[in-house]
Amino acid sequence: MRRSMAARAMTRIWLKLSVYDIIPAYDYVQNIVENKLHEYIKVAHTDIRGICIVGGYLGKEIPRLLRRYSNARIVVYEPSERYAGLIASRFSAQPRVDVRRRAVSSTAGEATFFETNLKGSGSLLEVGPLAVKSYGAKQAERFTVPTVTLDDDLDLDLIDCLWIDVQGAELMVLEGAKGVLARTRSIFVEIAMLPDLYKDGATQAKLTAYLASHGFELAALGLDTVNLTGNAFFIRSPLGERG
Repeated sequence: MRRSMAARAMTRIWLKLSVYDIIPAYDYVQNIVENKLHEYIKVAHTDIRGICIVGGYLGKEIPRLLRRYSNARIVVYEPSERYAGLIASRFSAQPRVDVRRRAVSSTAGEATFFETNLKGSGSLLEVGPLAVKSYGAKQAERFTVPTVTLDDDLDLDLIDCLWIDVQGAELMVLEGAKGVLARTRSIFVEIAMLPDLYKDGATQAKLTAYLASHGFELAALGLDTVNLTGNAFFIRSPLGERG
């Protein structure tokens, strides 16, 4: 009796849940890109041929992208001394993955890369007060890294998805990618609603305005409502024929 009553109660709860209650909204947006990118840009999944990931960390999404998009070449940028060697080694035998151990910015040259005590949170920007307060982030080591612009360095003729996860430095990436944006079909980016996670970090509002000026519209947004960070997915509008 108790078990059946509990089962009925759980059924009522599940029926009330949305997909965002079961899967966090920010993960849901990433799932869209990993599994349905081709639907959003209106091509067959076998026609996805170019993906660029800026901020590769450990590349956990790369095997899933390789399986889903069997003809895609994936160019990955990761400058961190902690992770660049690991991700390069992980995919050294995969001919469709090209790992480049440098940072992407608005200018080519060198820059300081700041690591924190938290995994995967290094940036070209210093950690901000909100990250210190919300996550307990602390500045750890720093080192000099080579920087490139996507306009100078990225050799994909067409980018089906530009994937950016650079801890507040998103506008720095985009400002060096004006030519690349013209041949990009969609953009997946980690975002923050508030500016203080990283010093002078880009906000969702600034990213949306910048990308709108380059012909992109927001297609999906998923937030962690506790800290107001999340993922956003932009597509070129209007969508034209693939060329």
